Formats: sequence, structure tokens, C-alpha cells
Amino acid sequence: MSAIKFIEKRKAGIVSCLFLSFSSIAQINHDQWQFDHTLSEAYQYSIALQISQSNDLLDSYANKQHYGWLYLSHINDVIELFINENEAKFREFEDLTDQRLEKLENAPESPFKGFYKAEIKLHKSFLHLKFGEEFSAAWNFRQAYRLTIKNIKEYPGFIYNKKSAGLQHIMIGSAPAKHQWLLNLLGFKGDVDTGLEELQTFSNSNTVYSFETDVLLAFIYSYLMQEHPHGLEIIEKYKDKLYSNLLLNYALTSILIKNSQSEEALRLLENFQYKGHISFPFSDYQKGTILLQKGEYSRSIRAFQQFISIHNGSNYIKDALYKTGLNYWMLDNAARANEFFSQAKARGHSLTEADKYADHALNQPLSDKYILKLRLLTDGGYYDEARLMASEIKGKSIVNEKDRVEFIYRQARLYDKTGDTLQAIGFYKNTILYSGDKDWYFAPNSALQLGYHYETGNNSQKAKEYFEQALSYKNHPYKNSIDNKAKAALARLKDR
Repeated sequence: MSAIKFIEKRKAGIVSCLFLSFSSIAQINHDQWQFDHTLSEAYQYSIALQISQSNDLLDSYANKQHYGWLYLSHINDVIELFINENEAKFREFEDLTDQRLEKLENAPESPFKGFYKAEIKLHKSFLHLKFGEEFSAAWNFRQAYRLTIKNIKEYPGFIYNKKSAGLQHIMIGSAPAKHQWLLNLLGFKGDVDTGLEELQTFSNSNTVYSFETDVLLAFIYSYLMQEHPHGLEIIEKYKDKLYSNLLLNYALTSILIKNSQSEEALRLLENFQYKGHISFPFSDYQKGTILLQKGEYSRSIRAFQQFISIHNGSNYIKDALYKTGLNYWMLDNAARANEFFSQAKARGHSLTEADKYADHALNQPLSDKYILKLRLLTDGGYYDEARLMASEIKGKSIVNEKDRVEFIYRQARLYDKTGDTLQAIGFYKNTILYSGDKDWYFAPNSALQLGYHYETGNNSQKAKEYFEQALSYKNHPYKNSIDNKAKAALARLKDR
């Protein structure tokens, strides 16, 4: 057989396989799998975090053997557990999930069958992480990955596969370097760019899940890719829902706080129209953070106390108690400050980045009060006040070595956020120089920021050097976060 005939035969075989795949999808009864009008309405309540309204529709739904009903019931349970972190309910959820997966296993063949199973396993993985069960999280992620690969092979034209695959590829591609050998050993393959492309393609397909996917993309661009304007742009098209959809409000306020636009975030939080939404303590946590940045310490204390009093979980409790202590310290009430620092050491988990940093800070001497205020003002985007504070600090004598280095770093951040790139670069380089081999996070984040600046300036070689330098630092409190961002940046640069 000639090479040309062989290639033509292979092409014909591929076309036939694709035709059969699409035909098999067309022949499946989607009525028992896809959301109908009632389930679509219930889902819209779910993603607005109006879980009671969603559950009311699900309870009254006549066809409870519908697999879309089963999946949406699962989603509502996942949302409630993510927010309230009720461990007893989580154990009940584990048993209920096994029952749901068994029903799906015995269901008629459908591309939705593999999709729902993979999503349920992926959600279980996230919840196990939230409750500190890393081995179970890894096991469920592996099962989700294998289910998605299988579904892609069996139904390559099924657009919903891109939702599961996209997120999985991003997670694999951004995993810390120390875990990559294990991922490779287990057969995981994926990178951030591929995952982003898959999620964007899925979002553009205008399915019922497009809004959910856009919120996810906004978080990824802002937190992982450090492309805050892109994240904000994605959210912007849903601005008519900002004061009624709690998930959207939370997403935008989180991105604004991350992007040092805390005053705008505070306005969104204070004007949100709660109407049948699930109890959401994290809004009070966000308010407490912003008010601490702004210097309204008494109001910040009240917001954090509200969060602590109604949040039943363990995540962010350590950080909220630590920040309450900082508020009292800034108010010159050392006794109350130490009381809350002691509580912070004893309570809560250290799983989130915020809690990990609080745990680290609680075992270190407090920064100079003026330098801390400079940091808070800069982080919140209160730049005029930050400049005044920096000028005031320059007139003081800084004795402590860490405070001296931190002041250099804080000036770099202020110059960077206010658009003075040349000054920022100089101060970042000095931060690295004077940090030496200390395990402070100032040097690794300076290296990361320098990488971004050289990437923007089309100096790929220098950018790569600084991103690799950011990865080289060990045992600092933001290692996972900085490493993920540096890895994502290096992935962008690999073909340049």
C-alpha cells in the first residue's frame, strides 16, 4: 500500500470514528440527563448562592429519577459544605455521594454520565482539601482525571468534557515543582495554557454553565496569572447582577481586594442586597480586612468578631483572630492584642494561604507599626496615605534588620502599584540583595515581580531568570502561591 493511500485510509477511519461518536451522542435520550426549564431555574438559584430557593424547586420536581436533578442536588450540598464547613454534614455527604455515584454507575450510557461522575469526584477532591485530607483529595482527583480522559475518548465531540478537563489541566500545570515527579509517575498530563483554552472554549459555547465557568476564569486570571484587568473584564459583562448574585459579588470583591481596589470592594459589600441567600460569613471577613487596611480599626474588629461568631468552620479563623489582634495593637491596646494573638495560635487550621501566613507571623516579632501601616495602606490601594506614611518612616531610625529590608520592599510595592516601574525595579533588586539567605518572603516575591516586569518589557531571558529565582527560595510563608505563579509564567515563556 502506498504512503498516500495509507494516510487516506487513516483519515477515513478517523472521520468514521468521529461520525460514530457524534451519532452515538445524538441517539442518546438527553431528556433524563440535561437540565430542563425547572432544573435550569434551580441551577440559577444555586450559582447565586440562594440555596433554599434551589432546593425548594428540587423538592417539588416530579422526576426525581432525572440524573440532572441528582447532579444539581449534589452541587447544592457542595456549596453549603464549602461555606459552612460542617464536618458532621461532610461525613453524611460522603455516604450520600457514594449512593449518587452508584445510581450514575447503573444509569444508561450517556456522555453526561461520565461528565457528572468526573465532576462529583472533582468536587469531593476540593472538599477533602478544605477539610485537610490531602490523601483522599489526591485519590478523588485521580479518579476524576481518569473519568474525564475516558469520556473524552468515548465522546470526543462532547463540549462539556472541556469544563472538567480545563480545570484539571490548570491544576496539574500549576502544581508545586516538588509534586511534579509524582504527577508524572501517576500519568497526569496538563498545563495551564491548555486548561485556559479549554475553559474559554467551553465558556464561549453558551451552555448553562457558562457563568460559573467565567467566574472560575476570572479567579484564575487574577490569582494565578496575575492578570487582574483580564479577570475584572470577564466579570464586567455580568455587572447587572452585582448586587443580587452573591457568588458574583464575592468573586468581584475578592479580585478588587487582590488588585488593591479595596474601597470599591467595600462599596460592593455594603450595598449588596441579601434576599434569601445562604449565610455567608466571608463577607464580614472581607470587610474586616478592608477596614484594617483603611485604618478604621474599631470597625474592623467588629467585622472580624461577626465573622468569628457565625462561621462554624476552621478556615480563616486563625487569620481573623490574628488580624483582630493587629487592630488592637494599632489602637495601642497591647493587652487585648496579645489576648487575640494567643487565641489565634490555639484556634483554626493553617490550610489557606492567609492562615498559613498568620501562623508564620504569630511566631515572629511584630513588624514596626509604621511599616505595617504602610503595608496595609498600599495593599488596600490607599496610595496618597501610603506615600505620606513612607515619608514619615524615612525620617525615623529603623534598628531591626528585618524592618529595614521590609521598608525597602514596601517602597517597591508602592512604586509598583502606582506605576513608577523604574523605581520599583530598583527597590525590588535591593530587597533581594539585602535579604540575603533569610527565609522572609520579601525576596521571592521581589523576584516574581521582577520577572513580570521583564516579561512585560519583552526581555524573556531576564524574566525566566527571575521566575526561576523566585522558585529557588525555600521555607517562606507564601511558597506555594509564589511558586504557582512563577511556574505559570515560565509556561507562558517556554516557546519564546
